[in-house]
Amino acid sequence: MPVPLTFQHVRESLSNLQNETDLDLTPDFLEALEAEGEEVTVEINGLEDQLPGLKRKLDALWDGERDFEYELVSVFMHRGEQVCCTIVQANLRAREDKRGRTLLDVPGSFA
Repeated sequence: MPVPLTFQHVRESLSNLQNETDLDLTPDFLEALEAEGEEVTVEINGLEDQLPGLKRKLDALWDGERDFEYELVSVFMHRGEQVCCTIVQANLRAREDKRGRTLLDVPGSFA
């Protein structure tokens, strides 16, 4: 569930419970939940607006760079579930090929 909807559902649920339980929920608290949901929505929209520009900058990093040899050492895939603390690390060494180009070498990957 998106974060803004979470704030909305919590606010509505607590509002419904306000008269039925001994919870001491003030209108200020419920208004603060609503305001927080609106702020999160504005922040998410701003970040989404920045994405196309950031993607263009990322693509531009490698413009003109076509002479690098590389080897794919890992692939990380998930199905949208929360992943906690997954870290993949490779120790890379720089080396030169026969034409004098600098290559990144993963220990044990080149015979």
